[in-house]
Amino acid sequence: MSEPGEIPARHDVRPTVPDRPLNAAILRQMSDAVISIDARGTIESVNPAFEEMFGLTANEAVGKGFGETMLAREGLAEFNDVIIDAIFHKKETHARDIAISRQDDTRQGETRQGETRNLSVRADFLVLPAPDGTASGSGETGVVAVASDQTERMALLERQSDYARALIMVVFCLSIGTMVTAIGLQTFDVAALFGSGSDYWRVIVWAGFLSIAFPCFVYIRRTRFPLSDFGLTFDGWRQSLTEAAIVIAAGSVILIVIAIAVKGPGGGEAGPLFDWKHAAGFGAISYFLSAFLQEFIARGVLQGTFKRVIAARTDTLAIVSSSFIFASFHAIVGVRFVIVTFVVSLLFGYVYSRHRTLLGVTLIHAVLGMMLFVLGFGG
Repeated sequence: MSEPGEIPARHDVRPTVPDRPLNAAILRQMSDAVISIDARGTIESVNPAFEEMFGLTANEAVGKGFGETMLAREGLAEFNDVIIDAIFHKKETHARDIAISRQDDTRQGETRQGETRNLSVRADFLVLPAPDGTASGSGETGVVAVASDQTERMALLERQSDYARALIMVVFCLSIGTMVTAIGLQTFDVAALFGSGSDYWRVIVWAGFLSIAFPCFVYIRRTRFPLSDFGLTFDGWRQSLTEAAIVIAAGSVILIVIAIAVKGPGGGEAGPLFDWKHAAGFGAISYFLSAFLQEFIARGVLQGTFKRVIAARTDTLAIVSSSFIFASFHAIVGVRFVIVTFVVSLLFGYVYSRHRTLLGVTLIHAVLGMMLFVLGFGG
């Protein structure tokens, strides 16, 4: 029992003395770099993350003066500025995004030359606990700084920004291609220039495709993007071609059944069921090349950049967005082409997203597209 006016004892109050082994264990496991500097400018402690991030071992830092250890090292000027600001402006918290450049490091058999890292640093001038465990302000004062490595995040943001610029370039080229095709269709006399509508259409379409694909390819080659990011790779070609063969077989059966239902087993007045002249000669080669260009534009460049800019977990939004934009390119030749292109692009976009190579989707586009002409549906 306590006397009247006496504050009862609290048996659940934990001691104020820090659990030093636990604190040390926490610092060792932290991914952020931590450095503490006492009032005399002596480095009291650094954790393993600090050693890795700054290329400086604990033996080289602890017990040494901050000036002789840190100020003398090249590439740490921005970090040192944060520490100095914390010393001279004690009542403020100093948070800043900085960049450091490490000196050559040959520790653990690994050589790193001038490695640059982007850090988010927070530095405070704190009152450290007195030797008796109290925080009455009688203890020594010093600076504690925590640095978080943002290098990978900054690289990802920069890469997304690069892809965003590439996406703008693609949309710009699509606009140019649409204008070129529209002007060609509405300006020139088909019979006078080419003698037949099919030849004229082929030239105008190629002009439109090249005005899109060529600037896009040049832009990609002038950037740091690997060509594999845009489907120009043979990685996964076996699986891609295998699935393409299955889609082609199923699609061909469906088209033939539709042709028989419309024209009859032996064809109709408009011609035979199969007109193989459309699958031979320069026209067939030209169609295969145009199929590749279309897939490079729609899937490799447009869908690929959408995927990286959006950074979504699935490809759904990238597939739908790129299909819609590419389908709108066909508005100059009619609503039917827009609808068909959009629906087919959804299928092609899904096939491409599985393996990220243009091989399979180009083959599907070329073969089934040619099948439409052979069956008399392409005219």
